[in-house]
This record gives sequence, C-alpha cells and structure tokens, in this order.
Amino acid sequence: MMIVQYVALGALILCFGVLFFHFLRLIKLGNPKDFSEKSGNIANGILYSSTVAMAPQNKESAYLHLPTYTMGIFYHIGTFFSFFIFILSFFPFFNHWLIQDQFIHYLIPVFLIVTCLCGFIFFIKRMVKKSLKGFTNPDDYLSNAFTTLFQLATLLYLFLPQDGIMLT
Repeated sequence: MMIVQYVALGALILCFGVLFFHFLRLIKLGNPKDFSEKSGNIANGILYSSTVAMAPQNKESAYLHLPTYTMGIFYHIGTFFSFFIFILSFFPFFNHWLIQDQFIHYLIPVFLIVTCLCGFIFFIKRMVKKSLKGFTNPDDYLSNAFTTLFQLATLLYLFLPQDGIMLT
C-alpha cells in the first residue's frame, strides 16, 4: 500500500469517527417536539419530497437559476464519483484496469475537471454575490473547499503515475 493510501485511509477513519460522534450527540438529544398537525400519508410525503419535489420546476431556487442547478448536479455526481474511485483505489485490479484502459483513463479526469470547476465557481459565487453572503456561514465555505479539494486530489491521483512510494 502507498503512503498516500494510508494517509487517505486515516482521514476516512477520522471523518467516520467525527460523524459517529455527532450521530451519538443527536441520539442523546432525543426526538424534537413536532408542533405540526399530521395530514395525509407520511410515506407519500417522503416519496414526494425525495423525488418530484426536487425537480427544477418545483423549486423556485432551481428553475430561476438553471445553470447553477445543473452545476450543482454535476458537482454532487463528481463528489460521489470521487468517493467511489477512492474506495476502488485500494484494490489492485482497479489501478491495473485504469492504466490499461486509455479511454477511461482520460474520460474520468475530464469529467472531474468539470466538477472541480463547478465547485470552484460555487466557492467564488458565495464570496462575491451579496445575496449569498447573508446566509453563508464558515461551514459552507469549508465544506465546499474540502469537497472540491477531494475531487482535485482524485483528479491528481488519476493523472499521476500509480507506482508511487510503496510500503512493504
């Protein structure tokens, strides 16, 4: 395993540890008191809010800003794709396949260049647009920066030779 993979695995373990800590805090707080009146079928509400409600024509912030909505979709796909590549990078067959298949070797990085640009544009928009500054907090900047850096690190991993410093 390469030293970089050990560092990445340590970072992943740290992230899951922090998530688990916050999860335990949420459980400790208990369920919040629900002041709304129940109406209709809960399962239908969950299905609607997870599918149809996310369509751009049903979200004012989306249909008025379709380019930003589209960039957000690309950005999220790039994040999940980077995480998938991160997991696969620990398996030798993936690295071998990546080196052998020239089409995939160049297609994935081109897609990640687009998603990194989307993340960078989102970061700049948050800093420049007055309408976004009002409700953007440091956590938004940090999560945007770290996610974009994660995608950039995945991109560099795909471009750099796979025969780095190996630990035996």
